[in-house]
Amino acid sequence: GLNFNLTSYLGFATMEGGKYYNDKFVGAYLTHKLPWYFKSFGKNVSSFDFIYRGTIGDMKNKEFHQFEFEKLDHLYNELGLEWNNFLSSQFNLGFFYRVGHYNTPRFKDNFAIQFKLKLLGF
Repeated sequence: GLNFNLTSYLGFATMEGGKYYNDKFVGAYLTHKLPWYFKSFGKNVSSFDFIYRGTIGDMKNKEFHQFEFEKLDHLYNELGLEWNNFLSSQFNLGFFYRVGHYNTPRFKDNFAIQFKLKLLGF
């Protein structure tokens, strides 16, 4: 099926939950606000962000754990376009695509839609 999730700013839209575990990792979240704003109905101004997320990690002694998982020992990348204040709401709607090492041949495995609630002050 289609990847659809509700997540925080730290989550990857295209990553399967519970598939990867690490005891150390490093990540990047880069965003670029596109210089185009518009007002639909309501009081919130909508805009668009181009987003890159990437992470890489490791897990020592994977064999000590009693469940199956993979470690992110290659760079995991996703690119996205996020509509801020979707239809003048407090939600952001994003479309993301996984690229790089963890990309698979099937489009639907790499594509995800993300719906995110914006809390006040963030």
